Amino acid sequence: MKKILYINGQEFNFDTKYISQIGAWKSLGYKAEYFKLFRTVESLREVIREIRKFDLIYLRHGYGLDRVWFLIYPFLKEKNLILEFPSPISSLYSDIKTNNELGYIKKKVIYLLYKFYIKMILPKVDLIIEMAEEKDEEVLKYKGKIYLWQNGLNSIELYKINENYLHYQSQTIKKFVEKKEFHLVFIANKLYLHHGLDRLIHGLINFYQNKNDSNYLIKLHIVCSKTVLIEKFKKVILKNNLDKEIIFSDHMPIEKLQEVYKTANFCIGCLGLHRVDMQEATPLKTREATLMGLPSCISYHDYDLSKSDFIINLPKDDSPIDINLLIKFYSKLITKYGEDLNQIIHEFAVHNLTWQKKVELLEDECKKRELL
Repeated sequence: MKKILYINGQEFNFDTKYISQIGAWKSLGYKAEYFKLFRTVESLREVIREIRKFDLIYLRHGYGLDRVWFLIYPFLKEKNLILEFPSPISSLYSDIKTNNELGYIKKKVIYLLYKFYIKMILPKVDLIIEMAEEKDEEVLKYKGKIYLWQNGLNSIELYKINENYLHYQSQTIKKFVEKKEFHLVFIANKLYLHHGLDRLIHGLINFYQNKNDSNYLIKLHIVCSKTVLIEKFKKVILKNNLDKEIIFSDHMPIEKLQEVYKTANFCIGCLGLHRVDMQEATPLKTREATLMGLPSCISYHDYDLSKSDFIINLPKDDSPIDINLLIKFYSKLITKYGEDLNQIIHEFAVHNLTWQKKVELLEDECKKRELL
């Protein structure tokens, strides 16, 4: 039996993702474990003991790994190694080229350290996993090692989706048809400019300023951690008297998020990835919305979803979102699928977007490269 060890630094937000992958590997007949690496002597000793027991080591790239690389590599060099870049290096640091503010100078220093470690690490690994197209020249020197993978859904059991949930969602469709209520939801752990939320807010401002004969009531629920950017958007919303139409909630666990999804018609995906020079991506939040039975709008190419008829692809620019376009798109979906819409989208996610499906694809790739 082949044995696979996942090693991640102190990025706690991604534990569920890797635990779900571990479960998928186990269902395929492998022994698989997950190790959180801390910068302590005891943690280093423990990870070295664990490495000795496994055949294939899966590493998540990050500054935490970089800082201990030289200490653990002597114990890794006889193993098959996979290195995951959660986001393309080219997109993470695209903004440092033109900005000389103090915060960006610090970011430039981190970038130079990243580049130093990348030069040391990449020659040693057997497979490089990217979740979106990489444009960094240093990484592309090893193009033959790159495998373009897509994000998957965490264990479906975590979401506790049942018939009552899907029945409740059918009521939101009735409200749209009968009462002309259109409820949008935007969810992120932490808000960044590349989420493009400003495009949606300005689209809503335009909609209400030029409402004319439209009698739709549009509501937007934004769920994310409090940041300076959020406070900036709140001022814009208040200035335009939309504080009743646009509400904010702090980041919440999946159990509470489900209550938000239940009352929504439509999910807002990333609308500003072009700002970090990304044209393709596979964000987890859009996949979660699909599992929850919601159609979405995005402005990038999604390898799994862009061709689906419940996804609307918007322009890759900074223009305000045309809310009437979203209403027309959703109306067509209701005409086509009726109250079965949410169930159909949910089943698509179950059959195509789980980590079980994604890990099976990675298994095939590893076998082709004789890593398993």
